[in-house]
Amino acid sequence: MDDLFRMGFDVWGQGRDLEAYLQECRLSKKYARGRWYVLTADGTPASSALVFDFPAWGDLVVRGIGSMATSPNRRCQGFASKLLERLMSLLSGGENASIIFLHSDIPPGFYEKRGFRQMAAGHQRHPGSLAMSWQKPELPKDILETNCERIPGYF
Repeated sequence: MDDLFRMGFDVWGQGRDLEAYLQECRLSKKYARGRWYVLTADGTPASSALVFDFPAWGDLVVRGIGSMATSPNRRCQGFASKLLERLMSLLSGGENASIIFLHSDIPPGFYEKRGFRQMAAGHQRHPGSLAMSWQKPELPKDILETNCERIPGYF
């Protein structure tokens, strides 16, 4: 797991030394409650992400993608794109997710190309991280507004 945690150290380490950061990750309740997905290249982790299961909205399956990161030496080579593509296929297809949330710490265009949209200003609760969502096209356009109390906070 330390290899996965190291992927985000330069972004999420926030001035801590590596060992302190790794220890925090090892003890993280957030990291323990999600499902890790890892894309490998040449037998080593290249990109990873967490998937969170949120309470259903009636018959709608709701998921979240978090902590998406790529090893610094593998960035800008398409690994995160490939992992996100596979996750979207798994979540929207196999798991039949109707709504998927994430928080972006990178320019939003990366996720917008894959169907995610920036959420309304009232849902932007974590400075430096943009709340975004994806929903199945057949859902009403106002599904988030009519269920705003169900939208998960930062995860």
